[in-house]
Amino acid sequence: AYFYQGSVYRDLQDAPRAIVALQRAADQKSKNDTLNGRIYGQLASLFAYQGAYKESREAVRNACVYYIRCKDYKGLAYSYRDMARMFDVEGRKDSAEFYYRKAYQLMKEKSEPRWAYGILSEFSSFYSNWGKPDSATVLAKAVLSRYAYPVAQLVLAETYYRQQAFDSAQVYCRKV
Repeated sequence: AYFYQGSVYRDLQDAPRAIVALQRAADQKSKNDTLNGRIYGQLASLFAYQGAYKESREAVRNACVYYIRCKDYKGLAYSYRDMARMFDVEGRKDSAEFYYRKAYQLMKEKSEPRWAYGILSEFSSFYSNWGKPDSATVLAKAVLSRYAYPVAQLVLAETYYRQQAFDSAQVYCRKV
């Protein structure tokens, strides 16, 4: 019940109440490891949005423990992706790169490839923002060879624009 209450407060954009409810849910220590992983995953997201990265990383670590126990590889991969996002925001690019790669590999090997390419799409955007256009282009093209993710299309549009290949940039802008 506390998990659902926290989810409702999150949807209402009431982070303080959502955090209190989710912490109550976490204190209950459910016998369902998947549920525990989701509780901590939501706490991690809420803390990150509040700029409380230390607390967010701790919540992600707890989520990972539960996801590993119940072999929820999708949840674990998304937790790694969330960890990558936090390191990126903190300017710890090497750590972010490590966790994006880990999230993509795990999702690709143990879960649904479509979701893996969603992570790879975000990874390409990370490289673009980091100033690594060659890596961003390789990943974006790999994504677009399988799925039409708008983030990957936008990465190529931005890359081509920076290279002053305006016709190619325009093509990808239209696709986005």
